[in-house]
Amino acid sequence: MEKTGLIPAAGIANRLGPLAFSKELLPISFNAGKKEPGLKAVCSFLLEKFQRAGVKKVFTIIRKGKWDIPNYYGDGGEFGIQLAYLMMTHPFGVPYTLDQAYSFVKTSKVFLGFPDVLFEPEDAFSIADAALAQKAPDLMLGLYPVKDKRRMQRTDMVHFDTQGRIKQILVKPEATDLQFGWIFAIWKPDFTVFMHDYLKHDIAQRQKNSIQAELHLGHVFQAAIENGFAVFGHLFTDFGYIDVGNPDDLAQALREYFVERL
Repeated sequence: MEKTGLIPAAGIANRLGPLAFSKELLPISFNAGKKEPGLKAVCSFLLEKFQRAGVKKVFTIIRKGKWDIPNYYGDGGEFGIQLAYLMMTHPFGVPYTLDQAYSFVKTSKVFLGFPDVLFEPEDAFSIADAALAQKAPDLMLGLYPVKDKRRMQRTDMVHFDTQGRIKQILVKPEATDLQFGWIFAIWKPDFTVFMHDYLKHDIAQRQKNSIQAELHLGHVFQAAIENGFAVFGHLFTDFGYIDVGNPDDLAQALREYFVERL
């Protein structure tokens, strides 16, 4: 089964305030060890993880005006991948953004990562992919510890059993005793089709009832669980993540990936 990457890059970056460029291009690190040193944009970390996991083709979905992303990354040749770009149509959340790639990825194993989220280890996708092959679920989530309330309220928190099967996903809860949230995902074609059909129903309800509320990917994952999909998580207990889309985490990323590595 072909491995295909998806990157939702249609956000506005409201949490960071006005930017002179897309947040996916925020310079986070410095390639001091390369033959030609230079600044390293945040999305580059995700593209490198895709390449390491054997993903050869990646679709990045952008919104009108974010032309600096294709201008910067081009065809992806620098990362050893084929990089293509699609345009967002419905501004109702990440699931709609991802669904723009439906006709291109409906027979692929999909690797999803967020372009403004840093996570370790470097081979995290490969580890989760191996776990997916072993347990054979429809959907595998990379789970990371969430250690403070501030982050919990920005993360989909996950309840799972001792075998790693996910029972419930709470979307950005105000409070919970759950300790892990999902940061990236890998899924099989059946889930791609499920999400596509789910969105057909959702858009009909939006048009009928004038609904504007954002739909989160965690909502679709939870619906899949309720419809009998096997959803598992792989724990990355000893690692962390940084969401540079908010000011506190951006400051942390600059300290850990820039200052301390110079």
